[in-house]
Amino acid sequence: MHTSCIPYASGQREDVDVVPWNPYVLSYGSFMGLADSAATLDANSSVDIRWRIMPDDYGDSITVYIQAVFITQKSWMKVRHPALLAHEQGHFDITEYFARKLRAEIWAIDPMNYDSFVQSVREVYERTRVAEAAEHARYDSTTNHGRTPRAQQEWLERIQEKLSHTSRYSQPNMRILIRD
Repeated sequence: MHTSCIPYASGQREDVDVVPWNPYVLSYGSFMGLADSAATLDANSSVDIRWRIMPDDYGDSITVYIQAVFITQKSWMKVRHPALLAHEQGHFDITEYFARKLRAEIWAIDPMNYDSFVQSVREVYERTRVAEAAEHARYDSTTNHGRTPRAQQEWLERIQEKLSHTSRYSQPNMRILIRD
């Protein structure tokens, strides 16, 4: 089994074929994309962290929406195997963990005004995505794309532990009061 994970570069894409993490367990039917015939991989998971910032009508608060998503039409699997499916679920769970880290960092931003808050969120988002991409690469490297069972199991346990430790940041919507 050889897999990859491609996090999208933009948190603003609006694909219709996305599945939010809540927690969502992937199935073989989640992989609806077509593999490139030259691909040497057995599977590819396309994941993203989507975000929106919406000021309220009175200007005294902001709603921030952050959601880890699995993009079904861009994800594919050539070989149906439970270990491969578990490995790809690990990628989706890593993305959810980083969505929670992003929410935690946003809660720590001092919201002086709308514009500075939005700029701060953009900066935190970009740093988070870089760290997330590095984590996906470490996951694939350490587990040999899911082909090393012991390493794979250790990673899945570590990911679940991280999700457990960040459960207080699992809700996608956040209401932030502006200090103006």
